[in-house]
Amino acid sequence: DTPRFLESVGRSEEAVRVLTALRGNEQAASRELAMVRVELEEEKRIGSASWGEIFVNPFFRNVVILGCFVQFFQIITGINAMVSFGGTLFEGVGVTGLLPALTPPLSFLIGNTIGGFGLVDRLGRRT
Repeated sequence: DTPRFLESVGRSEEAVRVLTALRGNEQAASRELAMVRVELEEEKRIGSASWGEIFVNPFFRNVVILGCFVQFFQIITGINAMVSFGGTLFEGVGVTGLLPALTPPLSFLIGNTIGGFGLVDRLGRRT
């Protein structure tokens, strides 16, 4: 069990023992356990979040929507099929040897990297 879990269920002595084994001395373990206690108190003060907050809070909602779009475009472009079945595909069309087999995925990787950098240069990091 982790020291954080042990402290959260009231097993402080075990938490100190685990932290001492990890950190090497009891003083460092006690300091870290004090920080863990502060974090646990802060979490209790704030309370727990609900799944509904994902859709109500604009920040979380935008992150979820962005993630869904990234997944959608990843599927729609067919990259999953290329990654999963690329070797079989190239073997089927007669590509043999290591260099010819690695050229398409490496070209894809380099192209996406350059394209991504170009997009960031044009739009900026935070748009």
